[in-house]
Amino acid sequence: TSNGTADSVTSATIDIAAVNDAPVVTMAPAYYASSGLVVQNCGLSVQDVDGGNGVETVTLSASSGFFSLTDSALAAGNGTSLVTIHGTIADINDFLTHGSPVLLNGGSGGTLTLSIDDNGNTGTGGPQTAQAVAQLVNEHPPVVDLNGGAAGTAVTLAYTENQTATAIAPAGLTT
Repeated sequence: TSNGTADSVTSATIDIAAVNDAPVVTMAPAYYASSGLVVQNCGLSVQDVDGGNGVETVTLSASSGFFSLTDSALAAGNGTSLVTIHGTIADINDFLTHGSPVLLNGGSGGTLTLSIDDNGNTGTGGPQTAQAVAQLVNEHPPVVDLNGGAAGTAVTLAYTENQTATAIAPAGLTT
């Protein structure tokens, strides 16, 4: 240069490889139901930032009861405790929000599990998964006959906070 300093030019190549990000499952920690839980519009959803239009696999499983599906274009497993859904994230969330998965568990409690596998749609690292489990809480516990086996029989009831309550009813009333 004219002022006595040297000019230099350096070039570099930077390679960026996409990594497959794990999907995310959203659901409440517990659902309350007496004889059936309508899964539709109860806060179940899945996300995958790099899922794009790739087909992903979601499963809904229940430890007790079975699912009743009236709209099963994306889903299989009607009448079983395991429903499998294949589709894009948008399709799956539409099914969970507007579809018709109903869990019929007879109020017996148990768990509801929502899992997703992104099938390795984008980036390196292979398939990524996520899962969440919620408790199914019996909203109407069994009624206890306080009279026991005979008139005058003493009955002691206890209740622990945040646990299933014991209902108290007159003799002979059961549900």
